[in-house]
Amino acid sequence: MCDIWQKTDGKELDLENFARHRESIVRLGVQEVVLTGGEALLHRGFGQLCEFLRGCGVRITLLTTGLLLSQRAEAVANGVDEVIVSIDGPEQVHDQVRRVKGAHQLIGKGIVAVRERKPDMPVNARSTVQKANHHVIRQTVTGAKVIGLDSISFLATDLTSQAFNRD
Repeated sequence: MCDIWQKTDGKELDLENFARHRESIVRLGVQEVVLTGGEALLHRGFGQLCEFLRGCGVRITLLTTGLLLSQRAEAVANGVDEVIVSIDGPEQVHDQVRRVKGAHQLIGKGIVAVRERKPDMPVNARSTVQKANHHVIRQTVTGAKVIGLDSISFLATDLTSQAFNRD
């Protein structure tokens, strides 16, 4: 799981600075952008970023923990083409891994909130197979269905990378 949120420098993508790249984005024919983070839904200008990218003719995929989907449902429904949430297992395992009681249910509520605004929004899941969840893969799939996810894919844990702010 990504620990980049623990950084305290408060830096986030500066939209004014990013806007100067409009011509390059269009000229290069950028077709799709994946918004990830940390947590992209924490960005203060999330809606404006999506508007900017849409204005460049770009398709937008959001990678998210899903914990803020309910709160940001309007911006997500209006701004992105696809949502991919991180699922760490069935409800109890997911909540334990994320250290957030009710996290799994909160994702389900967020999916409902987004689909109330955009019924055809694809919402898929990605699960990293690790020590805490390798034994509950089938239950993870069942739990994903219960909360309304369209699909789920599984990734192996990378124990060698220094990515995601880990030594």
